[in-house]
Amino acid sequence: MTHNSDIWFTTDGRIGREKYWGIQGINAILWILLVVVRFAGSFIAAMALGRDGEAVGILIGFVISGFQLALLWWLLAYGAKRCHDLGNSGFYQLIPFYLLFMLFQEGDVGDNFYGQNPNNKNGQNPNAVAGITETFKWYRNAAAGMTETFKWYRKAADLGDAESQYRLGVCYANGRGVARDEVEAVKWYRKAAEQGSSHAQYTLGLCYASGIGLVAQDEVDAYAYWDLAGITNEFARNHLAVLEKQMTADQIAAGQKRSKELQKAIEEKIAAKQAVSKPPLP
Repeated sequence: MTHNSDIWFTTDGRIGREKYWGIQGINAILWILLVVVRFAGSFIAAMALGRDGEAVGILIGFVISGFQLALLWWLLAYGAKRCHDLGNSGFYQLIPFYLLFMLFQEGDVGDNFYGQNPNNKNGQNPNAVAGITETFKWYRNAAAGMTETFKWYRKAADLGDAESQYRLGVCYANGRGVARDEVEAVKWYRKAAEQGSSHAQYTLGLCYASGIGLVAQDEVDAYAYWDLAGITNEFARNHLAVLEKQMTADQIAAGQKRSKELQKAIEEKIAAKQAVSKPPLP
């Protein structure tokens, strides 16, 4: 079966990180070749035709620019497919530093909202891989469509399941099963982050770094959430290292203080939740 991810210039479907690395490399080589052809053609036209060569050089420039625009769209289209493999909208590739995430992060296990797992070539269902909760697998099997999936996420999120709260935020961010609402997405990311979800903390850091779903950008809060997520999330650590270079010493100190405050609040919330769920002693 041919997947939409195999069709050039479309944004549908998913691709894995290995294929995305290949697309990036091919695009870079073709772009360099076009630049060389552009300048070489203009130079040769100027040498051979004199003043008339200037018009020929302009024409060559227009033609090469057309090819370069096509290459740019091709790269963005496959970038969208790579974002889809990570469970996010294609617009995420426009977020500063998100390219690192696209290049190195493994995609979603199993099928997601955007299509089949590109690495699932033999048709097996990989949802049994460790790390996917039983409730999340059940949601996938029970959902007849995006709207139904959203309903199940919402029910579990209302019951306090952190993974479902994070996935619900993804639904709102991408308009899957519900109208797109970035403010509501941030709300659910925050709920999951407050329960210690490193995925939610990392994504919330992206929101603060870019201002998505928020009133304004806040580098201090972005620092704090990436600092928390960085305990287990390598990409959060990478983003944090880049962000630190752009911050003043006072901003870094404020970010570290905010991170400690958030960590304390998370620990208190988890402890309170465990105390409520713990059965009384006989």
